[in-house]
Amino acid sequence: MRQLLLLRRSLISVRFSSYSVSPQATISHDGPNPPTLAEHVDITIAGGGLVGSAMALAFASSPLFKSYKIVLLESQSKLPQVSKNKPYSNRVCALNAQSINLFEKLGAWDLMKSIPFDQEHPSENDSLACIVENDVIQSCLLERLKQFHIEPRLNSKVKNFEYEENSIRIKLQDEKINLRTGLLIAADGYQSSIREMARISTIK
Repeated sequence: MRQLLLLRRSLISVRFSSYSVSPQATISHDGPNPPTLAEHVDITIAGGGLVGSAMALAFASSPLFKSYKIVLLESQSKLPQVSKNKPYSNRVCALNAQSINLFEKLGAWDLMKSIPFDQEHPSENDSLACIVENDVIQSCLLERLKQFHIEPRLNSKVKNFEYEENSIRIKLQDEKINLRTGLLIAADGYQSSIREMARISTIK
């Protein structure tokens, strides 16, 4: 599955337990360009795929983060659609017992099981893994997120970001609104642009 990166200020894991920003917009006058709006949020997740959607749902469904404002950014212009008549996709994941248990706790597994499929002897008992289409997983996670009033912001890609004293300022491509966030989670894929901007090295 996609890599997951957490970008944060030094000791932000200590400060974040008591740090919360108001869900409001302020005016940023930094730089020579015209002022832009800065929206304040608590958690920003870049990437609305399998990892990003699951992470957003984990935060949203936890009582510890009930009062936090969560933003899910998705660079694509549309979301996957799942229907009974849609051709089967070969982009799949093998979900083991631990993954299924996670989706059960997040309240998304029942949605996945409700998607029609053909099998001669359907059974989950003593199964090594379940093969599930990526589009089905993502669609069900996003459907569950709607119950927490969270929907991905489409066509939203991080252009750059800067560390500030108590937050991270994010500039989005083709948008006049910046984000100021307490935590930025990079779930933007194998070739993560946020990872490159953060100069995080990897071994391939």
